Amino acid sequence: GDGWVDLVGSEKGTQTIYVFRNLGNGGTVGVSSFATPISLSVASLPLPGVSAIGMGEITVTDVDSDGRLDITTIASKGEGHLVVYRNTSTAGSISFASPVFFSYGYYSSQLRTTSADFDGDGRIDFAHTTGTSPGGIWLNQNLSTPGNVLFAYAQYIGPNTGRNDLSVGDLNGDGKPELIATRGVFEVHENTSVPGTISFNTPITITGTSIVNFAVADLDADNKADLIWGGGAQVYFSRNIYSGGALSAASFDTPFQVPHLASNTYHIAVSDINGDGKPDVLATGDIDMAIFQNRGSPLSPASFTHSTLFQASVGATTRIYPSAPVIADLDGDNKPEVMLSNTNWNVSAAAKGIYIFHNESFPVPVVNSISPSSGNASTNVTLTGDFMFTGNVSPTIRFDKINSVVNSPTNTTTNTQVPAGAMSGKFAITNHGLTAFSSHFNVTFPTDRVINASSFGPSINFALSTNVRDAIDVADFDDDGKVEVLAVDNFSTGRIFKNTHATAGQPITAASLTVESTTISSGNNLKALDIDGDGKVDLNSGFSLFQNTSSSSISFATGVTTRPTGFNYAATADFNKDGKTDFALTDGTALIRVHSNQSSRGTYMPIGNFSQFSEAVVGLAKVNGAGGVTAADFDGDGYDDLIATNTVANSITIYRNEQVKGPITAASFSLVGHNAVTGLQPYNITASDFDGDGKIDLAITYFNSAFISVYRNTGSAGTISFAAAVDVTCLNKGYSIASQDLDGDGKAEIVVIHQPNPGPGTFSVFKNTSTSGTVSFATPINYALGRNPQALSIADINSDQKPDILIVASGGSTAPANALMVFENKISSLLITITQQPSSPYYACEGGTASFTTAASGTTNITYQWQKFNGSVFVDLINTTTFGGVNSPTLTISNVTSSESGEYQCVISGDFAAPVTTDAADLVFNSLPSPPDVINGVSCGSGVVLLTASGGSPGDYRWYSGSPLTLIAGEQNETFITPSLTANTTYHVSLRSTFCESVPVQVTAIISTPPAKPVITASVTPVGGEITSCESTLLTLSAPAGFSSYQWFDTSGYPFGSTQTVTIIDSDIYSVLVVNADGCSSEESDALSVTIVPEPCTNTAPVITTSTLSTTLGQSVSIDLLSLISDAD
Repeated sequence: GDGWVDLVGSEKGTQTIYVFRNLGNGGTVGVSSFATPISLSVASLPLPGVSAIGMGEITVTDVDSDGRLDITTIASKGEGHLVVYRNTSTAGSISFASPVFFSYGYYSSQLRTTSADFDGDGRIDFAHTTGTSPGGIWLNQNLSTPGNVLFAYAQYIGPNTGRNDLSVGDLNGDGKPELIATRGVFEVHENTSVPGTISFNTPITITGTSIVNFAVADLDADNKADLIWGGGAQVYFSRNIYSGGALSAASFDTPFQVPHLASNTYHIAVSDINGDGKPDVLATGDIDMAIFQNRGSPLSPASFTHSTLFQASVGATTRIYPSAPVIADLDGDNKPEVMLSNTNWNVSAAAKGIYIFHNESFPVPVVNSISPSSGNASTNVTLTGDFMFTGNVSPTIRFDKINSVVNSPTNTTTNTQVPAGAMSGKFAITNHGLTAFSSHFNVTFPTDRVINASSFGPSINFALSTNVRDAIDVADFDDDGKVEVLAVDNFSTGRIFKNTHATAGQPITAASLTVESTTISSGNNLKALDIDGDGKVDLNSGFSLFQNTSSSSISFATGVTTRPTGFNYAATADFNKDGKTDFALTDGTALIRVHSNQSSRGTYMPIGNFSQFSEAVVGLAKVNGAGGVTAADFDGDGYDDLIATNTVANSITIYRNEQVKGPITAASFSLVGHNAVTGLQPYNITASDFDGDGKIDLAITYFNSAFISVYRNTGSAGTISFAAAVDVTCLNKGYSIASQDLDGDGKAEIVVIHQPNPGPGTFSVFKNTSTSGTVSFATPINYALGRNPQALSIADINSDQKPDILIVASGGSTAPANALMVFENKISSLLITITQQPSSPYYACEGGTASFTTAASGTTNITYQWQKFNGSVFVDLINTTTFGGVNSPTLTISNVTSSESGEYQCVISGDFAAPVTTDAADLVFNSLPSPPDVINGVSCGSGVVLLTASGGSPGDYRWYSGSPLTLIAGEQNETFITPSLTANTTYHVSLRSTFCESVPVQVTAIISTPPAKPVITASVTPVGGEITSCESTLLTLSAPAGFSSYQWFDTSGYPFGSTQTVTIIDSDIYSVLVVNADGCSSEESDALSVTIVPEPCTNTAPVITTSTLSTTLGQSVSIDLLSLISDAD
């Protein structure tokens, strides 16, 4: 009850039941996953009157409906007994009550036991069969209640005939399980029980072939239980077609077989092994277990893949006769494990026990697309698809057989990088031993695109012994990112040249390759491929398979002799999309032989059902024996097809892949035709998209025609077809051919070795001049070898991104006579030189404009792409209102905000040159200083004005005049004195920090006109500038209105009032001045003399003195009244 599935096993020899408690560790299941077992001894049971001498099958089920799983078995001596161990366990501790016994009327323990609720009362009943004749079926009806186990005495169900197996299943859909037995035929007891009473109709029989052990399950989701059985070497299926009424033999369709490789299948089980929701079928043989994967659809031979075979013994030939499979999830990963136990006592102790198959079923990875589809070394590439990161296990990725990095893997996207030594090819992503291949990726690299006599060589020669063979291959065996080279000498000695080139890009020398001391035995040919899906490149030597065990150094396990062997030429591809790389070969017979990869993790196995490749070969007929073979998707349907040359018949044989899932059979390919070619003795073949139209084309070399033929692919999905040959003249005696982009323009060149007699031979390089829809090649450049070429390959030995040409050759006149010849690719490379790096750091001010500038030379049509770092990678910029000139030497950043801070770089490209990238330049964002506070200055009348600012320190100020603003040199402090002004004038002032200047603030120099001299008005009318007023009379003096301030004065000289109007109570002489809004003052007013007469006031009237004046007629006279008036008070 702890949530982890425990194991129960029985050992009939000692009549002991063992219970293994699952410790709940999860992960890979092993011995340490279980506690030491507790044992239940059946031999010591106190059966009524006797001791047990036999033990039957064990069953685990909840007998008494208390929610715990109990254990039952059969024991006998003279009388049979159903034995029940009631479960008394608690979480973490397994225990059982003393057993209870229920008799049945037969003397022996039973061969088979099954259980079900036959009468629908909610309790599990038991049925047994002896397996011998006389015998029969005995049924114990369950009468238990929780905590109390009780069964009725067993009732006998005839007839008295021995039976092989016993099971239950609802065959007619009435909700009641039928009881089914086998005795050469199916014996079906249709259930007619009602709660409390178990009953069956007279059994019917259903005939079939080799019916022994069986299972009942709905295999096609039609809600009807079908029949599956094993017998002899076959597994049979019969679909339930019951349509009503009583069950009969007509309730089941004609049985059919599904091919498999298991030995003498016996036991059958059903479960959804791979988690796709469809029940799969398991069958055990003498030494193995086969699993038939359910594809769905109405039950038919097409419903299941041909079986996947698993070794079910410690040795490939040890016959343990495994028990029926028990299926349960032991490690909590929601995928069931499969468990078997040996039933053959006559095997070694090491072969006895419970065999647990840990479920590692995962879907095959899928790569739907790659982005980008071309680029140079170190280009980041995203693989998009599905099932690339299942089970929380990171995949491995190889490109062109070179180990590649894995970044940020998920189920649907995984990022990688083009390794330095890679050539154009496909990415292979491997997870859980299953591999998916991407579409073609073109590796581009910078050259002047000119191929001439100096483009390759002279050769660097690595000595081989005598009797070299026409075998060569390349792969990165030790995962150091550099390709090794394989060759064969001494007829069958495979040699590995480890890539020891020290510095990428430096010229190839004799130290670039070092022959390993370990050789590959029986190497009559060599093909490098990942056989077992462990992410490492293994070897097929043409006779044996060698498993790569390399770590820091190159090593291989001892070769295992197995298929495929004896090939002249080979092509590898996953033909059936099962995630494993299959092997197609030609061997001198008139066949293309195809071997299906059936490998699993672990040690390689010799020839047999468990070997890495199928023992059964699919032979696809061709016209004659000699000739090469290639595999590629020629019709664009996603499946690789096969084309082979027929050297004698002057033709090629084309087979289209029919997309058949499961093991490869003759039905997996269909013959398109044996197509005649234009030359004589087509010897070898290569495939590539020569014209860049997305379709794989063909090129053929001839041994007896002085040209090669290039066939442009004109096919479509489901149809393979080629245009008429384009023949390109060359030397005669073409022996081998290869294709690869040698000059970095994204189009594959063709390389041919020529083997004239007498030698020495040559090799030719055909520059690709094709355009989409048109195939064309330049006249080949021929290179002398000085030896006779035997084998050809292409690889980048010095990791300079340019593929080199590798040739195995013999019969040289100078030492070494036999050699691996390496011709370094010396096609001229153009280099872009950055002549100006962008300045860094660049301090940008808020709202301002920033710019970075670069310059480069070295090739034509130089282009620029500015990028900004987003925190993870640099991303291309586009022109916006913020960014301008993103594709020019100068990047402009307008209205800078904090969002624009960060690193910028420019990727510079040009004709035939590798892109280069500038140094990263840092844009540092600075906020603007706060603007200063200002005070306008005033001059009362024309003159200079003092302007004042604050908020900064001396030296931080910048004063400006005019519009547009003009900096006033030398004025950097808080005050500024203007020149003499006659009118109001506007100036500006700002504050500057280390890098930025605030927004300028306007400040005005004001030229103000002073007010006119004011005139005092009084509440008592003055006379002659004097006022005499009684003390009791209110006397006020007023200045003109409309001024900002006032100043009243008396004879003291000090202001005594600041309002427009003042009240006078003292005798004195008074005056006033006014101040306008700009602070300018008027002159003082004329003085006004005030006399205050104390109370009581008496007032004598003034007297005017009489005066007579005279003049002549017509003249004027002046009368001065002041001199005539007198006033005593």
